[in-house]
Amino acid sequence: MRAQLTPDLSQVQTTNDPSEPCLDSLAEVSVAEVSKLISRLPNKSSPLDYLHTSVIKSCSDVLAPLIARLANLSFAEGRFPDRFKLAQVTPLIKKDGLDSNDPANYRSISNLNTISNVIERLCLSRILPHVAATGRFNPLQSAYKKHHST
Repeated sequence: MRAQLTPDLSQVQTTNDPSEPCLDSLAEVSVAEVSKLISRLPNKSSPLDYLHTSVIKSCSDVLAPLIARLANLSFAEGRFPDRFKLAQVTPLIKKDGLDSNDPANYRSISNLNTISNVIERLCLSRILPHVAATGRFNPLQSAYKKHHST
């Protein structure tokens, strides 16, 4: 089954255009950048959080350097810690009045822990400018674009 789902990478077209920007590594994360992200976090927490978001915010002077170090190690090694990949999935009915017995009427919401979300945002802030510079965004795409609904 897996062989059927795995794409044949020999069929994928790549460009080796030297004028196109190349993303070899992600820029280093600063403590100030992490502190700013922490201060903007909503005051909600995931059941998977080790610390409530309010504690992370109130202790950001201690936690921001640790999160920055974790993000920098993750970016340098190209790996994301397994324990931060876990999510709590909650099914929510798409609209009131739909048949609650039909699984097709639900959408899933995945809640990651707060530190995972911070590292994800740090990574996204480095990848989006690169993708935008290459012109690879589909003009009809809404996800991951500011001021666009998903």
